[in-house]
Amino acid sequence: MGFRFSKRIRIMPGVRLNLGLKGASLSLGPRGAAVTVGKRGVHAHVGIPGTGLSYGKRLNSPPPARSTRSGPSSPPGAAVDVAGEIDVKIKLQPDGSIALTDENGWLLDERVEALVRTRYRDRILVMLDAAAAERGAIKEQLEVHLSTPAAGPGEGTGHFPVPKPLKPEDPRKFAPATAAHQEATARWGQYMETLAHWRAAKAEHERGHGAPSASRRDVESMVERRLAALEWARETIVSIETGEEGRLILADIDLPEIEALPGSVWKVDRRGLQLTEKPLAEAVKRRVYERHVHAVLFRIAGEIFAASAAVAEVRLGGYTQRSSVASGRIEEEYVLFVRIAREEWGTIDFSRVDFVDPVAALSRFDRRCAKDRSGHLRAITPAF
Repeated sequence: MGFRFSKRIRIMPGVRLNLGLKGASLSLGPRGAAVTVGKRGVHAHVGIPGTGLSYGKRLNSPPPARSTRSGPSSPPGAAVDVAGEIDVKIKLQPDGSIALTDENGWLLDERVEALVRTRYRDRILVMLDAAAAERGAIKEQLEVHLSTPAAGPGEGTGHFPVPKPLKPEDPRKFAPATAAHQEATARWGQYMETLAHWRAAKAEHERGHGAPSASRRDVESMVERRLAALEWARETIVSIETGEEGRLILADIDLPEIEALPGSVWKVDRRGLQLTEKPLAEAVKRRVYERHVHAVLFRIAGEIFAASAAVAEVRLGGYTQRSSVASGRIEEEYVLFVRIAREEWGTIDFSRVDFVDPVAALSRFDRRCAKDRSGHLRAITPAF
């Protein structure tokens, strides 16, 4: 079965400035905040949408009344009067610049535009900072794992409290007959001996106490509800299957293509009140993508373990859609697979998850991931 997580974030197509009969109101930044400028002074108004709660405060003394003449950007015959009633919009353009227009799309009189840019410079900068973060969204892509919940031990007395031994580096990674290969071989032999003792002790414990039990349908329902409640940065399809009476969860995760991730970093030109774009190097894009897909699987593994204490193991496969050079069609290819036991997952210190690198974390488990010489993730065969 499949379900979708979605969270749609919109950063202004525009910020509204209303110059009314009794003054001016400027809406900048997040929904619910406004500033009113008029004959009675400058007032700030902040509200919480949907609650009816708001707060207002005078910011300065009333400015002197004055009029302006028609500007060169205004339509023929139209007058731009600060004391009159016009509707001004501040829009962020695709190139990062801002445009100030009236309700009909005409550019403002130069003096009115200068007034807005000068008087509300700090607020426009706040708006641009938020837009820069949203356009790039690099930080969000890299840190999707930071909200991963800590999963406690399995429920019931059947939980074996001793963590599974951590697997050392495979000796095959080192050149034969080298000192590094000999040391890795020795560590591997110690690991296999320790693992055998651990498995025997775990089996003895479960025979004496009984493993936690839950119906397969109940576990599947709990996992589905947990995942469906997630707020996700992009629409993501996850298909799950339960096995071993709910103790095993298999999950297929639809990953984005590398082209879907931000390819640039946007920075705020604080002097010119605009955004500037800096494209990311190809090598940086590939590292960002690798970290992002690992962070996605890390987060979903944690959510599944937290959903039900009866889940003893998760197997996650991340796939993407790519153009096949063999058929020319768009086909699904797995690029990441990981198998994690609850005992192994419990070795992560979630009180310091901000120090965790999701790539390094998942590589401690039974993981399949391959890259070509340029750093692109290659297709793999998952071990479901």
